Amino acid sequence: MEGSYSCQCKTGFSRITDDLDCSDIDECEQEKSCHQNAICLNLAGSFSCTCNHGFSGNGITCEDINECSIEGMCHQHANCYNYPGDFLCICHQGFTGDGFTCTDVDECALSNNTCPDISLCVNSPGCKNIHGSNYCFCIEGFLGNGRDCQDIDECKQTEACPELSHCFNTEGSFHCDCWEGYHYNGTHCSFLCLCDHGFSFNGTSSTRCEDIDECSHPEFGPPCTHGTCINTIGSFYCACHKGYWSNDTRCLDIDECEKNESICQPHSTCVNIGGSYECNCNLGYILNRTECQDIDECLANNSPCTANAICVNTAGSFQCPSAVCKHAQLTVHVLIAI
Repeated sequence: MEGSYSCQCKTGFSRITDDLDCSDIDECEQEKSCHQNAICLNLAGSFSCTCNHGFSGNGITCEDINECSIEGMCHQHANCYNYPGDFLCICHQGFTGDGFTCTDVDECALSNNTCPDISLCVNSPGCKNIHGSNYCFCIEGFLGNGRDCQDIDECKQTEACPELSHCFNTEGSFHCDCWEGYHYNGTHCSFLCLCDHGFSFNGTSSTRCEDIDECSHPEFGPPCTHGTCINTIGSFYCACHKGYWSNDTRCLDIDECEKNESICQPHSTCVNIGGSYECNCNLGYILNRTECQDIDECLANNSPCTANAICVNTAGSFQCPSAVCKHAQLTVHVLIAI
C-alpha cells in the first residue's frame, strides 16, 4: 500500500497473516505432489520425489521397470512374471528351486514304480512324471511310449531268421531253430548228416562221421570202473577185472555167494564183497587153515557151566546138564567099579 511495504515469502514458504513469519510449505501433504508410485520427501522451501523400487522416472512421473525383459533375471529353466514394481521367477515343471536357482527333479529316483518293468527309466532335464512321458523308454524287444510297451513280434519281420528255419517269438525276443536235418553254422542253416550212435562229426565237415573213442572222451568219464575200456568202431566194451562181469558198457560185481551156494566150506557163511567173497565161520567154529572146526568150549580154563554142572561139548556149541544128572553119573561109575 502507499506509504508502506510488504514482505513476500519465497517459493516454498507461506504465512497466514502479514504479521507472521514465513513457514515452510509441506508439499508432501498436498495431493499429486509426486507420482503414486513414488516417495515424497519434504525439504525447506521445496520437496523431492523418488520413484519406488521397481519403477523408474523423476518421481513426478514413474513407470514400471519390466525386469523380465532383462536377460538373466531368472534361471534358464524358470519363467519370469512381471508385475508393477517387482517380478517373480518360477521354475519350470520338472525342476525345483526358488526360480533364481533351479535343479532337475530326478523322477527315476523318486519311485521304483516310475516306469513299468518292461521299460527303462532315463532321467532328462525337466522331464515331468506324466503318462507317456519320454523319460520311460521301452527295453529292447518292446515298442511303445515308455509307459505302455508292447512286445515286438520279430517273427513277422522279414529276414528275422535264416532260410530253412522256424522262428519262435518270445516276450521281448525271439529264437530261430533250423529245420530237422539241418544245423546252424553261425550264419545260416545247412544240411546235416545224422551220424549213427557211436559216431560224430569231425568238426570240419558236416558230411563225414568219425568214430567216438568213448574210452578217452571226457564227456563219458571213466566208462569201465573195475575194468579196462576197449574202444571199437562205433562202440566200446569193458574187459572186467576178476570178480566182475561185463554187460558190454559196465563192469558189475559177481555175487559168488548167490551163484554157488557150496562155494564155502561146511559150517561157514558166504559174504559177497566187491570183486570177491569171504567165508566166515559160523558161531561156535574157528578157522583152521581151510576148514571151520568146532570150538570145544568145555576145554576152556574157565568152564562156561556152573560148579554143579557138567560141560558137554556139542557141534558149534555146548550144554550144561543139571547137578542131579551129575550125581547120577557118579553113582553109575561107582557101581561099575564094585
